Amino acid sequence: AGGAMMRRAAYQFATGMEPGPTGQMGSGIGTAVSGGTLSLIAPTATISATGETREVDGVTLEFQIVSGSEAPAELNVFITPDKAFLAAEIATCTLHNILTPRGAKVRDTRAWAHYLDEAVTRYAPQSDVVISSHCWPIFGKAEGAAWLTAQRDNYRWLHDQTVRRMNRGETMAEIAEALEASPPPGLADEWSIHGYYGTVSHNSKAIHQFYLGWYDAVPANLHAHPPVERATRLIEALGGADRTLALARNAMGAGDYRWASDLLQNLVFAVPENAEAKGLLAESYEQQGFQAESAIWRNQFLAAAGDLRNGRAPMSAAQSTDLIAAISTQELLDSAATRFAPERFGRRGLTVAVDLTDRREQAMLEANGRVLIGRVGALPNPMPAAPDVTLRGPRAMLLAMLFLKQPVSAMQTAGLAVEGDAAALQSLIDALDPVPQGFDIVVP
Repeated sequence: AGGAMMRRAAYQFATGMEPGPTGQMGSGIGTAVSGGTLSLIAPTATISATGETREVDGVTLEFQIVSGSEAPAELNVFITPDKAFLAAEIATCTLHNILTPRGAKVRDTRAWAHYLDEAVTRYAPQSDVVISSHCWPIFGKAEGAAWLTAQRDNYRWLHDQTVRRMNRGETMAEIAEALEASPPPGLADEWSIHGYYGTVSHNSKAIHQFYLGWYDAVPANLHAHPPVERATRLIEALGGADRTLALARNAMGAGDYRWASDLLQNLVFAVPENAEAKGLLAESYEQQGFQAESAIWRNQFLAAAGDLRNGRAPMSAAQSTDLIAAISTQELLDSAATRFAPERFGRRGLTVAVDLTDRREQAMLEANGRVLIGRVGALPNPMPAAPDVTLRGPRAMLLAMLFLKQPVSAMQTAGLAVEGDAAALQSLIDALDPVPQGFDIVVP
């Protein structure tokens, strides 16, 4: 899902937007996404249990496993000689995201709070300073313990009160409104848990999603029309574009920018050529962005307004060569399969045997009118049936065809050995979508 995540991340971090009073003002957890070279090195040691220690350059480090909270694999570190506790990303100087707006799997808030409780009881009494990946140091045993306790209580409150209201039948939108209006007693003045990054509204909805999924059990939402079809019907029911614009202007005048955005977004989906609707929708988004405490809410509103006013900016699909080299061949084949368009394949079946000479790996690709299956492992000997195509060469050449859509003939010229039906192999390459480089969000 990297293509969709990258596009949504451009909204979350307002990628390319100029900083300033009416532009990007950071991300709430830092100033911006850092630049520089991305790389990935395979792990050389594994920490599997809380309390394990390692000595690095003469410094004893003790680890707390917190996997399944902010990230699938994560750990905190107690730096023993300095009595310093690194809380990684499970405690920082803002409310974090239970579900990042760019998109990912929902994080387990209950586990998150449990890990923080363990940090409070096990590491806070030993720590003279608490540090984290996105925050300044908290000095003093009592101060560090109080800070970690507030973090724990906030995530636990979010979890428990969402679940309590959920079990009473409240919807995710109703729960979000209620919890935003009534912050936990004694924590409202604790600035480090304010929603500068994540928000109570977004996170409570994420917790609801974690347990119950997207469907709210209202049958009208079980098979609703897609956005454009729904919007077209809705605008007609409201009396047409002019009346909808008038209703939106009234909402803007009353300061109800949320309702104005709702009306206008439907109008833009229904009549995307309506320039007045797009301009007014951009204005309604800007007003919400300017009022947002969360930097990434601000970014999303202003990035959407920018798209409405100026069109979508191009995105780069470039990837770090080190990152690609570290990804397994099986994962890369599975990724290529998500871009397979069966309707363009035009064949009943195709099998491709692959010998990756630089990695001493073998693989098999099978394509039919439905799916593309990739398997990595030793090819059966003898083969149950002769493959239609056999490839021999370095992995980079296979990836050039699957991800850059380089023609088979060009790879043959570059040294890839192709035995069998090269035209059939080209038909497979032609049936792959290009690597995604962005899509429209606030216009159809």
